[in-house]
Amino acid sequence: MSDSIAYPYKENGYTVYSTAACPYAQRALRALEFAKLIPTDAIERAQLRLFVEIFSSRVNPHILGSLRAATKDAQEEQIQKLLSGLREVSDELTKQWERPSGKSGPFWFGDKFSLAEVNTVSFVNLFAGPKHYRGLVIPETDEYAAYHKWVAAFSQHPLYTAFQTPDTSVVSTLKNYVAED
Repeated sequence: MSDSIAYPYKENGYTVYSTAACPYAQRALRALEFAKLIPTDAIERAQLRLFVEIFSSRVNPHILGSLRAATKDAQEEQIQKLLSGLREVSDELTKQWERPSGKSGPFWFGDKFSLAEVNTVSFVNLFAGPKHYRGLVIPETDEYAAYHKWVAAFSQHPLYTAFQTPDTSVVSTLKNYVAED
């Protein structure tokens, strides 16, 4: 993935590669009651880390990137990279929901939050900036269907709504990052 470093380790007879996306959070969670947020199976933990890495490296940089871009061409390039990353996110959600632990969604663990949501959903609120300033539209197509199902579910969940920032506040705050055309 992107420029991140993968660290191999052995678990249950498998070689698992851990990216730098969230190792500290995972270590802390293993030690706490909240360890239920990560899969017990090494392969499934690797799949969760891959999802977080895709979101972190292929979506997040292009949120502010689309705002900082000074020309229409550069803005469109950033929006297209963001949408490409969201297609990958949607693909990974679809794959996860076909696995036993995914239980057909709508969250990574089916009916409950996981470390995947903990590490990613707060960034979705930032899409209000590119939507307002750059006209971002996430298409309502099959390519993005799993993503939209996921967002619709967590957007109504009390764990998310308790800390969600209103779109108007996000737009106001992100104005500082907007390059003038």
